[in-house]
Amino acid sequence: MSHVHTLHPAIVQQAKQLALGLYEQQLASTPERFAPISDYQQHCVFALNMKDAMELYNENKVSQLGLPPLTYAGTLFDVFVHDGLDTTLLNDASALAQHFMETLSDTVFFQLKSDTLSNIDHVIAEVKTFSYWSPVWVLLADQWHDTFNQKISA
Repeated sequence: MSHVHTLHPAIVQQAKQLALGLYEQQLASTPERFAPISDYQQHCVFALNMKDAMELYNENKVSQLGLPPLTYAGTLFDVFVHDGLDTTLLNDASALAQHFMETLSDTVFFQLKSDTLSNIDHVIAEVKTFSYWSPVWVLLADQWHDTFNQKISA
């Protein structure tokens, strides 16, 4: 368990509730920006920072998705908080929720059209065949992974 959850569990939980509330409001006001659950249940999903996604140079292997459905946003928040946040955000639930929402708005999600990917290293290696940038997050086997700082072992 991360030090984040052990030091400030109440703030993290409050931030998650705030973030999901904001997310629900966005979903209600602009549903066209969000993907159906089925898009996130097929193949592998990966996320790139918006500026990095603009440099994607082989769209035959991917299809761009809308923002994650609410249930996937909740589990993504847990991964987001778990790995490498600025500790100053952990003292303010509102700031943490806002930071999560800003990060999501600056992220583009893609479905990777491959059934042969069995682990994170394979996903990163596959993405690197058509993108200079590594994914920030990967959804593989219904579980989010923070891969921004992960290097492939190949």
